[in-house]
Amino acid sequence: MDAEKNRCLIELRRVKVLVERELQLAGEGRSDKSLFQLRQILKELSTMERVQAKSVFMPYYPRVIVDSWDLNDPLGQELCSLATLYYTVMRG
Repeated sequence: MDAEKNRCLIELRRVKVLVERELQLAGEGRSDKSLFQLRQILKELSTMERVQAKSVFMPYYPRVIVDSWDLNDPLGQELCSLATLYYTVMRG
């Protein structure tokens, strides 16, 4: 595995932990984010980790974030940055 793919996977795992934390907060009623959306995002992150190829899997979650989240939301920004990194690194 080359260095860029390794960096992408490390970032993916880091962001996945952030989503898991937000999911827990949402489950406790301490976040206004949708449980359904967070669960779907977590599933897509797991698929991204497993597949590791843009030609095979392109996550949908960036569209959800842009359409329904505050664009200044830190988690949304982290997720969109990860998607950009994934698209760039995994396309080859």
